[in-house]
Amino acid sequence: MNVIIAELLVGLLYLSLVRTQRFGDDQSSFRLTGTNFNRGNRGPSRDDAGDDSSFRITDYNSGNRGGSGSRGSSGGRRDTFGSRGQQFPDYVRIEVDVQRLDNPQGKLATGKSCDVFNACDTRLSAFLDLVNPLSPFPGSVPVSKWATIFNGNNVNSPTVGKVITQDLCGGSTSNANLRVRAVDVDSLSGNDEIAHFDCIFPVSLDLIDTDALVARWTSPKECQSGPSKSGARLFTRMRAYQIPSTSCRVDKTG
Repeated sequence: MNVIIAELLVGLLYLSLVRTQRFGDDQSSFRLTGTNFNRGNRGPSRDDAGDDSSFRITDYNSGNRGGSGSRGSSGGRRDTFGSRGQQFPDYVRIEVDVQRLDNPQGKLATGKSCDVFNACDTRLSAFLDLVNPLSPFPGSVPVSKWATIFNGNNVNSPTVGKVITQDLCGGSTSNANLRVRAVDVDSLSGNDEIAHFDCIFPVSLDLIDTDALVARWTSPKECQSGPSKSGARLFTRMRAYQIPSTSCRVDKTG
């Protein structure tokens, strides 16, 4: 009898353990299935999030296209020549802004100082060469015929802020070269060169805006200096835009 009771108890205990294990397995399966179900729900959600990200990026780019106004984007541009295979416009104005000359040591092209006690008496003359822009300095016009764009007393590194303008009336060009000569004015010994520069800008159809209202400047660039020990540096920027035939004229300094 005792043996039978013992076997019954063992059997009941076994059934209890099996039921607990199945319950645990069911719970485990449910949890895993539940996790997979949630992942299944998250799957489209993640895809949607990806779509949202793409959508936001698209909106961001659209915002840039509509209002960045930077060179190379269509923001602020009424038209772009060349993108539709158009010819070079008949009447184009090219402007080069001479921003500043950096000569902090006050040196001449020879490497000597402009003055023992004072700074340089800096004079800048310039010519915007559209005829032979890639020819060696001084280009198509002698320096003696260039316009003086800055005169300064006792200043090594002047802020110039002068715009040189040249019109193309019925012609075309692929480059514009603002040629600049910097000298130290000396009434006793004459003018001594500080440096001379070629400021070359490509004039592609994509850079020609439709009018002055939407015309944008290029980023400032450092001009190429000729042989000089002064270490002087010149910074300029350029823009180009279409003008009416009645406004087209040549050799204009702004």
